[in-house]
Amino acid sequence: MYTVTKSLNNNIVMARAEDGRECVLTGSGIGFRKSPGAPVLEQQIEHIYYGLDKLQEKWLYLLGQCSPVALAVSRSILQEAERRGKLHLTPVALIIISNHLTCAMERTREHAPVSSMLQEAVMLVYPDEYQLSKKSFSLLYRKYGILIPESEAVILALCIVDAASNGCPGHLTAAQKAAEDILELVRHNCNVRDDAETLEFTAYVKLRCWLVSLGKTHHSILEIPDEMLDILYSKIVGSRDCITAVANYLADGFQYTMQQEDILNFLLRLNRIV
Repeated sequence: MYTVTKSLNNNIVMARAEDGRECVLTGSGIGFRKSPGAPVLEQQIEHIYYGLDKLQEKWLYLLGQCSPVALAVSRSILQEAERRGKLHLTPVALIIISNHLTCAMERTREHAPVSSMLQEAVMLVYPDEYQLSKKSFSLLYRKYGILIPESEAVILALCIVDAASNGCPGHLTAAQKAAEDILELVRHNCNVRDDAETLEFTAYVKLRCWLVSLGKTHHSILEIPDEMLDILYSKIVGSRDCITAVANYLADGFQYTMQQEDILNFLLRLNRIV
């Protein structure tokens, strides 16, 4: 027997079990017109989450922001993964995949798709996860008429890898943390806007950190004139300090030296969001 303490949306509620433990329940329609104190029918419960820590509370918040369509598709995708038997996803996969699908739909509505810079690398290293992410977009279109650019499949594939319990590689976790740290350095040094273009910049940083952590970076043989970099530095207040901080972070954490090409790409993208 579970009693609702807070309804987050139609499909998610915070609840209290008979033994007094706090938990989160998910299920189709489980939170519809549920007020605190209302009982939850056992047959409505699909997943139960106990013992939330600070990180899980963050996941819970994200889950509450997910669209019902994204949640429905995510459930179908998790069932597909279980049927295939190749991927063993943790319960938090529902949150990760739902959140990305929600963001992907928002970016599509705002005409701000993510560029597919690492598509070939992801297809090669994580073929099962990539195919599953493409399946989710196909399902979105077939059932709901929502068309998502295929470039979004790259990030969703990495989200699925992140949610897997079958030996999720440590470099992905390291890349995620590095991206968050670098974005914090950017915000500290530059006056960054929060809009649709910032979403693409964020995706670029995350994917670039993933590539660095894999040790699969490469550079063109073109020489970038210092004058070109100086022009960009002069246009973006705080950018020189920002690049120095990012370069030091990558050198200390990954023994990676930013090349002129890295700096140019970073500045060009940064220039669009400040």
